[in-house]
Amino acid sequence: MFDHSHTASASTTAGETPPQAAPAWRLHGVGRFRGHPGEIANEGPHPYTSIRYIEEGHATAWIDGSVRKLGAGDVCIVHREARVQIYHDPAHPIAGIMVDCSGPLIAQLIAAYRLTDRAHIAQASIGPAIRSLQGMASTSDIPRRAGLALHELLAQLGERVEEQPAWPEVVRLSKAYIDDNIDSPLRLADVARHARCSEAHLSRMFRRYLGVPPGDYGLRQRMALAKRLLLTTDASIKSIANRLGYRDTFAFSHAFKNVEGTAPTLWRTADQRSRGLARAS
Repeated sequence: MFDHSHTASASTTAGETPPQAAPAWRLHGVGRFRGHPGEIANEGPHPYTSIRYIEEGHATAWIDGSVRKLGAGDVCIVHREARVQIYHDPAHPIAGIMVDCSGPLIAQLIAAYRLTDRAHIAQASIGPAIRSLQGMASTSDIPRRAGLALHELLAQLGERVEEQPAWPEVVRLSKAYIDDNIDSPLRLADVARHARCSEAHLSRMFRRYLGVPPGDYGLRQRMALAKRLLLTTDASIKSIANRLGYRDTFAFSHAFKNVEGTAPTLWRTADQRSRGLARAS
C-alpha cells in the first residue's frame, strides 16, 4: 500500500513528535483479477474505491441495486460503502485489472470528473493507462509516479463520461422510477406521469437515449432480477413470480422465455449444471 500525505503545518517544540499527517490518497493495490465460470461473488460494503477494467469475458453486476452488463473494454467503479454482487458468465467469466484506492484527494478527483454517480462506463479505453499503473510496482519512486498515473486514469474516465450524451430529465426520472419499482406492475401512463411528460414523448426520448422503449427496458430489468433470484435463492417459481408482480407463474414463465429463450426452471437447472461442471474441472 502506498500513501501520499499532506505536509504537516503545525509547529512542534524540541523533543515532541510531529503529528502524523493524514494521507491525501492511498493506493491499496493494483493487480489482475479473474472470476470463475458461473461464480457469484458477493462484496461489500467496500472500505475504498475500486476501479476495475474488464479485459475479457462477460458478467452481470448488481451494484447498490442497479443492474449492469459488463464486457471487454468496460470499467466498473465500485464506490466506497457500495455493495456488489457479480454473476460471472458460465462460459466466459470476466478478467482484468483492478485498482483499489482511497483518501480525500481521490474523493475530490472523482467528484471533479463527475464519476460520483457512475458505476459502469462502457468502452472506456483506459487499458494503456491502467496497465502503466500496474507496471509501476517495481519502480523506486512509486508514490509520486502512481499519484500522477492515478490522476491521469481518473481524468480519462472523466473524459469518457463527457463524451457520452447526458440524459435529459425525462429519461433520468423515468428510468429511476422503473428501477425503483421493478418488482411491481408498471403502466406507461404511470411512468409518464412521474416524468411529467406525455407517453409519446417518453417513448421517443427513451428510444433515443437508451435504444429501447420503456416497456422493454423494464422487462429486461425485471428478468435480470428474476435471474438473480433464481441463482441466489431456493425460492419457487411461484414465489419469484409473486415477488416480481406477475399474476401467475404462466405469465412470468412466458415473459422470461421471451427474454432468455428458455423457461425459468430450465434456465436455473442449466446454470446449476454448468457451475457444477466448472467446479469439478
